[in-house]
Amino acid sequence: MQNKFFFIFFLSFFSFLVNSSFSQQKNVFNFSADKIIYSQDNSVVEALGNVVAKNQDGQKISSERIIYDKKSQILKSFVNSKYFDNKNQVLSAENFNYDLNNKIITAENKVKFEDKFKNIYYFSKVISDDEFKEILGYNLTAKLNKEKFQSSDKFSEFIEPTLTGKEVLIKDDITLIKDGKFTSCKSTNEKENCPFWNLNSSLITHNKEKKEITYKNSYLDLNKVPALFTPYFSHPDPTVKRKEGFLSPSFSSLGKNMGSTIKIPYFYPISESVDFTIAPVYYAKQHPLFLGEYREKFKNGDLSLEGGITQGYKTITKVQTDGSRSHLYGNLSLNFENVILNQSEFNAKLQHVNNPTYLQVNKINSTVDNFKKNLIKETDSNLTNEIYFNSFGFNESLNFKGAAYKNNSITKSSDKYSYLFPEIGYTKYNLLSNNLSFLSNFKQLNSNTNQNKSVLYNKIGHVTQEDFNTNLGIGYKFITEINNYNYNSDYAAPKKNLNSQIDPIIGFDTSLPFAKISKETEQFLTPRILSRYSPGKMSDGKSNDLTLNTDNLFALNRINSEQLIEKNFSLNVGLDWTWKEKVEKNSKQSAITIGQVIKFDDDPKMPVKSSLQNKNSDLVSKVSYSDPKNLIIDLKNTIDKNLNNIYYNDLNIRTLSEKNEVNINFYEKNKYIGNEKFIKANLIQNLTDNTSLKIESSRDLNKDFTNFHKLQLEYENECIRYGFYLQRNYYANNDLKPANSIFFGVTLLPFGENYTSSNIIPSLGSRF
Repeated sequence: MQNKFFFIFFLSFFSFLVNSSFSQQKNVFNFSADKIIYSQDNSVVEALGNVVAKNQDGQKISSERIIYDKKSQILKSFVNSKYFDNKNQVLSAENFNYDLNNKIITAENKVKFEDKFKNIYYFSKVISDDEFKEILGYNLTAKLNKEKFQSSDKFSEFIEPTLTGKEVLIKDDITLIKDGKFTSCKSTNEKENCPFWNLNSSLITHNKEKKEITYKNSYLDLNKVPALFTPYFSHPDPTVKRKEGFLSPSFSSLGKNMGSTIKIPYFYPISESVDFTIAPVYYAKQHPLFLGEYREKFKNGDLSLEGGITQGYKTITKVQTDGSRSHLYGNLSLNFENVILNQSEFNAKLQHVNNPTYLQVNKINSTVDNFKKNLIKETDSNLTNEIYFNSFGFNESLNFKGAAYKNNSITKSSDKYSYLFPEIGYTKYNLLSNNLSFLSNFKQLNSNTNQNKSVLYNKIGHVTQEDFNTNLGIGYKFITEINNYNYNSDYAAPKKNLNSQIDPIIGFDTSLPFAKISKETEQFLTPRILSRYSPGKMSDGKSNDLTLNTDNLFALNRINSEQLIEKNFSLNVGLDWTWKEKVEKNSKQSAITIGQVIKFDDDPKMPVKSSLQNKNSDLVSKVSYSDPKNLIIDLKNTIDKNLNNIYYNDLNIRTLSEKNEVNINFYEKNKYIGNEKFIKANLIQNLTDNTSLKIESSRDLNKDFTNFHKLQLEYENECIRYGFYLQRNYYANNDLKPANSIFFGVTLLPFGENYTSSNIIPSLGSRF
């Protein structure tokens, strides 16, 4: 009771002393402790054991020992001392020296400061005001909150963003760090001989108001080896996703004709949803190329535009022709609800290139990220400019379209273009009954040299639900179509003026499934016959590109043409066999499909590549085997009906293991189907958990010619990705020449993932 009385008495007395001393001050601290000792004149008070001091503004000090000198207004703490401000920021140290008059805290020995953003800073010594508006610190080591450095990278949870410096000054919105160093790599990387990086600078300045970090006399080291030096650069702080400024430059070589190049992009955000990039490309041997990209996001869609222009070649030859080169690609996509029907979409596409090899010579291609679209493929020779509007309801759709097409591979200028305007289509499902559908399509065509054609196509289709004869075990369904094709042409296509034809088709699809099921496996063997008949005579379709395969073997209109309808009677015969393990989720399975078309008479007007001119077509087959943990095989064939020749092969083999993956594709067409034969292969080898090797090659076996070789060696851990890339292209066409390219690239994570659309420098690359 005496101890308790003494403790209460002391609290009241000490509170009185403090209130008397600080009657003119706002911050008055109330103390509690296990033991209190004070001097004879009450000028010095010492609190011991579980000391806690609080004031009315929410500031708090805790320690094992505090000495308060009333005369000097100095409060000193010893052992496990902590100071809490009213913003959840904490300063910890072995020793505090708190000047209550000037509101200055000096902390030494094991100093630790945690700010309101959960960043943790370690110092040897700190001098600060008690609201942490101005801080001077020495020998900084900061563990930054990695949530500010979030990345899509698979290692993002393991990064350790760390900042060090000899001296730090924080005042208002400005932070200055002398002899600073930053990295996101784990501290154990160096000890474990794992790759790491450091960004070093004589002075780092962080302007919080501008959200910008600038560096002076900086260099990047990779495993302590200097890799890049720059006297000055800046980038946004981690709170910024998009900011105006220069993006990382790239260096390359585009062959003997173009020489070495440098590309320096500049990014400008117009608003939160609109930005553009200007990227001049400077060539050692030719005129520069100026590239530009514009991107805009809407609530219901987006707009992307990409363009470029160059004066062309400085030196003119037979293949390096005179004149400027340019391109402009664009895509506008919009989505609407309850416009005409339930859901609607509008799309406008723009594609313009004034030279057939310009895109490949200059290596122009889009990239895929979270914002922009992949608009350009360098190898495309067919350009499309179109607008279309599609509207979809529960069981109907309405479509409008207009388009202009250009084939850059055609030499004659007037024959490069063809036009479609308008095209209007309407489809209705479940018309009158659940299995009846109706389609109508009108289009106006212009091709070659002003050859005009108007087409109106109507189709009514009906498919009965599949039923089974329980006695025989046969499944069957009836399929009917009535096709009405009308056209008006000013040229022979195949007839001028107004023409009309009606083509009914009747089909009877039957199957007889057999099953063998055990505890471990299940097998199904299904013979199938589609009996098909269409009266009348077929138009000449010999030049059509149709090839028979297992995918269209049982299609009622396998030519997929409004005008060319296969006539007369045919039996489409096939056999399906499937086998599957039932033990695991990703179990082994196999399948074989083989089929043939049988007719009573030859039909010389059928497409030549299809073999359907004959009574008996060639055999088509598809074989597949899948063991998801080891091997996947797919093989498609077209085999002579007499089994003497194979006219078509498409073989894909994929081997899988924990460490590697091999993909091989062999493709062949011969005789009447075509004249192609090539093989492609790629290997992905995981040399370690972080290192992968990729090799890819393509060879034309008919011409005994290699198209390209590619080699890629990449390493990636939680803080760095780097790779060596070697590519050899052998293809040549006019001014497009074979070329070697070597690239060594380094991406500092998480910057390379976060700042895809901002001014961030540490994504580096060198091309030779």
